[in-house]
Amino acid sequence: MTDAFHFERAEDESELLARRIAKGDASAIQRAYELHADHVRGFATRLTGDAAQAEDLVHEVFVELSSHARRFRGEG
Repeated sequence: MTDAFHFERAEDESELLARRIAKGDASAIQRAYELHADHVRGFATRLTGDAAQAEDLVHEVFVELSSHARRFRGEG
């Protein structure tokens, strides 16, 4: 599998997840967590320099995603 193909599949899955999350699909939020939590954690750790604070931010990001999912309009 080429990198371009892998990226395209990931992008397609992210778009599908965004639509499912906007409809309130809890399993889609769980899948988004599985796909993206490590990336969010890495970014938050670099941003804060503190693993515990980074973990709190990861939790907060996905709580906010769940809380505000229905506001998503797919624009951007």
